[in-house]
This record gives sequence, C-alpha cells and structure tokens, in this order.
Amino acid sequence: MISSRVRLEMEADETVNVFVDGRVFFEAWQGPYTLSVRLNVPGPVECPAEWTVVDLNANNVGEGSWSVDSDLAREGLEEHGRGTCGAPTGFNDAYRFTAPDAGTYRFETVSDADPTPDTTLWARSGCNDPESELACNDDRAFGDLLSLVDLELEADETVYLFVDSFREAGRGPYTLN
Repeated sequence: MISSRVRLEMEADETVNVFVDGRVFFEAWQGPYTLSVRLNVPGPVECPAEWTVVDLNANNVGEGSWSVDSDLAREGLEEHGRGTCGAPTGFNDAYRFTAPDAGTYRFETVSDADPTPDTTLWARSGCNDPESELACNDDRAFGDLLSLVDLELEADETVYLFVDSFREAGRGPYTLN
C-alpha cells in the first residue's frame, strides 16, 4: 500500500482544492484510491506508563550522533500502534528524541544482518497519538528494505520514533541512527 499525507492548518469556513495525481512506476501501483479528510484533534503527548520507550539522547555516540541496537525478532515486543506506511505489525520498538539544537535530523535503520530486516520507521509529535504522525517510511529506496526519515526540528522539540517490520517475516536485528 502506498500512502501520502498532507496536513493543513485551516480557519473556519476556509476552502482548499485538493488534486490527486500519481506517478506510475509499476502497473501494480495503478488503480482506485481513497481520499480521507479529517479534523486532527491532538491526543496525549506522553507515552503510556506501561510502554517501554528508549531515550535515544542517552545513546550519544559522538557530536550530533546517536545510535541504539535492537532486534525486532526478539521476544517481548510491545504494541505501540502502526504507522501509515508499509504493512507494520503493530508490535515495535519506541524511542524518544529531543533535539539539542534546531536543524534537520536524519533517523534511519541500518543492519548488517543476512537477510536484511525489512523495517518501517515513523515519527510522531505525540507518543500515543497516531494523528500526530510527522513522517513514515517503509523503504529508503527501491530495493532497500531499511527505513529513513528526515525531520526539521526546533531546539528542545521532542519526537517519538517507532521501528516495526514490514509484516512479521521482515523482523531481524537493526540499529537506529
């Protein structure tokens, strides 16, 4: 499934035009689509107390770099919901990151495992608020099963990152940088 999302802040009675177009690389990507419009009412920013959320900032590996190792094939994965891209399982790892400075931050999964795990990665501004999704990526590029998102963050802005697999068959060890 391929999906796109546009967020607009609007005033009451404001009208916008929405155009849907597609660039077709494969015939499988052609066909009907669903256009959904909904009002975003922000949910809770904090994560539920029972969730295990790793503080990515505590895993500093050098100036402007953070890294943590994990394995989606391990026992005890928690359910934190799903991102809007790929076919995530809903059982995943959750991370919190607070930007020390304003700038563009790249978050990506990497792995030397064979076979390479097929990850999905998404970011939210509210931990337990699916509507606060900022970005979602299933594959970094065609044929590359790992994931990558770039986020423009303000100093002291906190985001929540989730790493899942594309279906259960895509599980395996990864590093989040």
